Amino acid sequence: MIAAEARKATKLSVRCRAGSLLSAAVSIAALTGVPAHAAENGVSFYLLGSKSVSSGILPPPGIYLQNDVYYNEGSLSASRDLPLNGKITAGLRVKTWVEMPTLIWSTPLQVLGGNVVFMGIFPTGGPSVDVGAVLTGPKGGVIGQNVHDSIFTIGDPVFGSSIGWHAGDFHWNVGMLVNAPIGDYRNGALANLSFNHWAEDFNASFTWLDSKTGLEISNSFGVIFNQINDATQYRTGTQFHYEGGVIWHMPNNFAFGVVGYYLDQLSADSGPGAVLGPFKSRAAAIGGYAGYTFKAGELPVTTSIKVFQEFNVRNRLENGVAGFFTIGIPLSVASSAPAASIPRR
Repeated sequence: MIAAEARKATKLSVRCRAGSLLSAAVSIAALTGVPAHAAENGVSFYLLGSKSVSSGILPPPGIYLQNDVYYNEGSLSASRDLPLNGKITAGLRVKTWVEMPTLIWSTPLQVLGGNVVFMGIFPTGGPSVDVGAVLTGPKGGVIGQNVHDSIFTIGDPVFGSSIGWHAGDFHWNVGMLVNAPIGDYRNGALANLSFNHWAEDFNASFTWLDSKTGLEISNSFGVIFNQINDATQYRTGTQFHYEGGVIWHMPNNFAFGVVGYYLDQLSADSGPGAVLGPFKSRAAAIGGYAGYTFKAGELPVTTSIKVFQEFNVRNRLENGVAGFFTIGIPLSVASSAPAASIPRR
């Protein structure tokens, strides 16, 4: 369906789609096991900000490789407690670097008239954690002061699928992501990349990409269901997330825009390990986006950067700043799909 639309598109429309589709392809993922600063450990497997651009568009049939380098940092004052891998901590600062190679297979299959895409994300990296105090419980005795822990390891892979539809300049899809708890998890450690529990995200995304002006408006909604961490006996509550962006795709292969997200926890944390009580979290963020597509020989290479600043934070790390640097290339594109339709985020 995308290929047929691309053949009919104007030159500008093709350039716009070339600047959008891989972004959407990996946005299907809403990606991976890296800190989003909510719930147990102040994190969630769903990577906030990943679906703020071109989230409604799926790529034409083919195989695509994208690599995201993600940075996040945040802190919490000594007067605030946070559950961290079975411990209660106060006075916390976390910095995280994660690299996330992502393989996307856009199949020729159709379900209910929509294109079917599968993907897998395989994170490596980890956080650096500095804690002012480790407590025996909420406001309890101090069992450690000025503790540091860091790790570079393999995180939980995330697998997903989506079905997408297209009608002129309007694109939309529904999808599901699953966090598989098979990464390296250190029981009792302060720094971990793995979550040690199953989690599922159900999402729907919508994009309007004007084929004449290059203006894009994208919106994505999702709900995360978390299972219990058997090591800590902690179950994070159900979380709602929204992400969106307004992007201008220019004729010279540059793109600029404003992006943001919102997270709200719908149900309380539970389990014997949830000693801080419900610990329902919330946060919002605003940021900027810039992207550029170029050719290395005959191979189209797509790049982008996004930076977010959080505000209106509750029960999560504060002063949160997150950034993505993304590069993507097509490994194989179906002959029926025009080369100009190679995607980007």
